[in-house]
Amino acid sequence: MSDVDSAEEGVEERLAEPENQQENEPGNMIISCDSTMDISSVEELFHQLESALDTGRIVEFHAQDVERIDTAVLQILVAFVTEAEQIELDVIWKGVSEGMLSTIRNVGVLDFLKVPESAYL
Repeated sequence: MSDVDSAEEGVEERLAEPENQQENEPGNMIISCDSTMDISSVEELFHQLESALDTGRIVEFHAQDVERIDTAVLQILVAFVTEAEQIELDVIWKGVSEGMLSTIRNVGVLDFLKVPESAYL
């Protein structure tokens, strides 16, 4: 494995760093969720979601790689989706992994996150 490959993997391991943010539709903020979303991800995620609320940008969560997600992250996501709904800001879920779906069902926040069945993998 080259140094470049190692560096690229390191970037992919961080949740939604600027390198992981991309534009899909004009104005949409895409957050590509990593395989592990834990408390170390909360601060960065909070700031990104706060920015989306402040600017009115639609957020697309790409969560197909999530294997493990902590309740701290789920709390941030529930708060964000609730506030987004109040200001009529769209939240789009694409490719929700079985691991994430299992966790959000077990914790009881599936309805709060508004994940449509079409997003399930």
